[in-house]
Amino acid sequence: MGNETVFLSDRIIYPFLEDTITRPANTTAYADGDAISDVTTNDFFTLQSAEGREIGARTGKITGATLFSDSYVATGLAADILLFNNPDDLPTETADNATVAITDAEMDFCFGVLKFLTGGWTRGGANNIQHLNDLDISFQIPLVGAGSPGTPARFSIYAQAVARNAYVPISGEKFTLKLKIRVD
Repeated sequence: MGNETVFLSDRIIYPFLEDTITRPANTTAYADGDAISDVTTNDFFTLQSAEGREIGARTGKITGATLFSDSYVATGLAADILLFNNPDDLPTETADNATVAITDAEMDFCFGVLKFLTGGWTRGGANNIQHLNDLDISFQIPLVGAGSPGTPARFSIYAQAVARNAYVPISGEKFTLKLKIRVD
């Protein structure tokens, strides 16, 4: 199975939803609680499903996650990835290396947290990768693609990366987050 969407009766499997953020061209160290955000937009990861058939309000489940860095750093990043799926209630975008300050009202819409640990990285040469397997994080998928019949539908998951250790990054380092999702 490649990276295509698979429909099994009434279940949909997305092998991976993914997005990449590029951090600024500096080596300013992160502290516990700092945002890791995209350099051009101060944005978080936005992972979108492929266009598909209309999806009613359903339940999704994250079954696996991967975080890839295109740079090798001896002391790997420890990060929490806060997951949101309602585009109307997203947290305020936080600039890279600024302290994350998600409000109580915004955090109410966080449906899960992925924890990538300092010691969990595997070096692949000049890069690092970490996998989280056997996850069971459920979330509600709002009605998407409603409207005219045949309109392609897609849903999004938004993810704010938060550093959890003192981490000295590589200038312009890129992080790619991939999620394996099943829709019931």
